[in-house]
Amino acid sequence: AHTAEKVFCDHDHDNAKKLAEGIANIDGLTLEFGEPQTNMIYFSVDKSRMTAQDLHEKLLAEHGVRVGVSGAQRFRAVTHLDISANDIDDALDGLNNVLAACANLIRKIFAEPPGVMQHDAAITIVAAKPAGLDHCA
Repeated sequence: AHTAEKVFCDHDHDNAKKLAEGIANIDGLTLEFGEPQTNMIYFSVDKSRMTAQDLHEKLLAEHGVRVGVSGAQRFRAVTHLDISANDIDDALDGLNNVLAACANLIRKIFAEPPGVMQHDAAITIVAAKPAGLDHCA
């Protein structure tokens, strides 16, 4: 039984290490505590991008990936026997895609000049806000 537990433990730790390395290379995410010593990875999302809850919801809805929210900007991810190396790749792809989409929307806002609308002799400034930006800070 101890040999089987060691194999599972090694598998979990290898996946945790792979996940941590991927997270460390995604713009907008910060890995906490460096290389994981267990199967738990703690990381945070830059508050200029979105909240942890918003990222969690988009990640689950768009990519089927579930990561535990443990604070306003913080996550706790746990790898275990049922998580494969391909699942880690899918999670990293999902994180990268959601954050890249948010960054692209933010860049679009700052690239487009605000609109000016005239209404009943009053002028109203209308900030450009592309659809779908609600989850971005």
